[in-house]
Order: sequence, then C-alpha cells, then structure tokens
Amino acid sequence: GYRHGFVVDFADDAARDAYLPHPEHAKVGKSLVEAAEGGIEGILVFDYAI
Repeated sequence: GYRHGFVVDFADDAARDAYLPHPEHAKVGKSLVEAAEGGIEGILVFDYAI
C-alpha cells in the first residue's frame, strides 16, 4: 500500500495549468520517482476539484 502522500492546492485552473509544465515541477517529480519504492510504479497521482 501507499504510506505517504501530499496535497497541492491551486487558487484556480490557471495556476494549476502554469504549474504543470514548470521546470521545477518536472525536477520534483523526477526526485519523487527516484525515491519511490518501485519507481514510477510506486506512485499514484490523481486530480480532483473541490
């Protein structure tokens, strides 16, 4: 199972859309994949709007 998680909140869709292609997002994502047990297979990502 999954033991850790985090939530990212955005002010609006435009803020999320600016974040997704940002180089820092890619850098952090790469670090998470490298640290995850099983690499990319050890990560679950989902989006939802509140």
